[in-house]
Amino acid sequence: MKIYKHFNRIFKLSLVLAFTFASFNLSAQKVGHLDSSKLLEGLPEYTQANEQITSLRSNLEGQYNSKVTSIQTKVQDLEKKYAEGTITPMALEQERQALAAEEQGIAQFETTAQQQVMNKQNELLTPILDKVQNAIKTFAEEEGYSYIFDSTLGGPLLFTLPSVDVYDQIKSRL
Repeated sequence: MKIYKHFNRIFKLSLVLAFTFASFNLSAQKVGHLDSSKLLEGLPEYTQANEQITSLRSNLEGQYNSKVTSIQTKVQDLEKKYAEGTITPMALEQERQALAAEEQGIAQFETTAQQQVMNKQNELLTPILDKVQNAIKTFAEEEGYSYIFDSTLGGPLLFTLPSVDVYDQIKSRL
């Protein structure tokens, strides 16, 4: 029994020491935060990239809307011809098939347009995001930060103990 009590005391003492050292280690860590959306919006290259993406999207949407309007007009004309009896059943079927093919072309255009926008976003934004990530990493390593959280509104940070806002230091490195 004495050995058990002695072992129990050593075990409890070990646990207390382990938690004590762990808490010293945690309290020594530097923690910072920054608003990444504010940081990105302050970069001229990010603004330019977004303008290019918006321009491409608007251009493609205009083309899409033009194609949709064109097919809607053709459908209305075909319905009018059918109502007036000025189109033969065989010509009506040929027109319907042509319209169906045109609708498939519009669906394909929409898919291709979405892919073009995604490719342009990746092409333009990836280098900017990499640059920001590298600046954050370099800053954290040089200044001894263990963690830097993103405090963007709606971001994953739910609660933080008082920490240092490192926005200005990161921005100066970009």
